[in-house]
Amino acid sequence: MIYDAETAPVYGADVYIFTVTGPAEWLNANDRRNRFAENRLVQQWQEAAAWAVKAARVPRIEGHVHITAYIIVPDRLKRDPANWQNTAKAVVDGIRDRHRFHKVGKKRHRYFVRGTIAEDDYTHVTGPDMRYRIEPGVKTPKLEVHITRREP
Repeated sequence: MIYDAETAPVYGADVYIFTVTGPAEWLNANDRRNRFAENRLVQQWQEAAAWAVKAARVPRIEGHVHITAYIIVPDRLKRDPANWQNTAKAVVDGIRDRHRFHKVGKKRHRYFVRGTIAEDDYTHVTGPDMRYRIEPGVKTPKLEVHITRREP
């Protein structure tokens, strides 16, 4: 059974779910973009993920987690979920602790943002594993992320 962020604490489950609707083009392993253009897309996905986690009220998760990302699409066109690994990576980067910069005039101010997970290296995260799901009522593709607390 899958629990969402509101019912997971009630039932004692350690699975938290949030959904990111594409803020920009999807990052695909087959794309050959200029690195500056790709960086802009990565930042948009990271920002969208940070807001999606906050909206879903996913609490801070300490320790090791397993992340599964579901690409949800409305049709049965053939797609390779592994090609969107770069999108899932940007989303995971968006939910971890990080330093952000805010520019005011010519000055850049650095501040710390506490994420849902402390770090996204192999000692803290397994995945993201890519999956594919068809939901006919969906208007635009979206990425549903499941975070499961695990023992290391």
